[in-house]
Amino acid sequence: MKYAIKQLSVFIENKAGELSDFTQVLSKNGISIKSILLADSTDFGLVRTIVDNPERAKAILEEEGFSVRFTNVFGVKIEDVVGSFDKV
Repeated sequence: MKYAIKQLSVFIENKAGELSDFTQVLSKNGISIKSILLADSTDFGLVRTIVDNPERAKAILEEEGFSVRFTNVFGVKIEDVVGSFDKV
């Protein structure tokens, strides 16, 4: 099964505690993280995440001073058995 997903891309500084601050904002507002990926460089990081309520998460994160963008991605639901990705 294929379906469209709104992924949040969030820019954070590459310093101790920034990722924790990001996840705590979501947690304290009842937003569930479904997936997360962090790409970093010397000065900043780009958090790509899928959450259960992307519009609400974006609004909350922006209120907290984070720079947030949406990216449309797609998901594929597969069985948890050997060879499933090969069939996609």
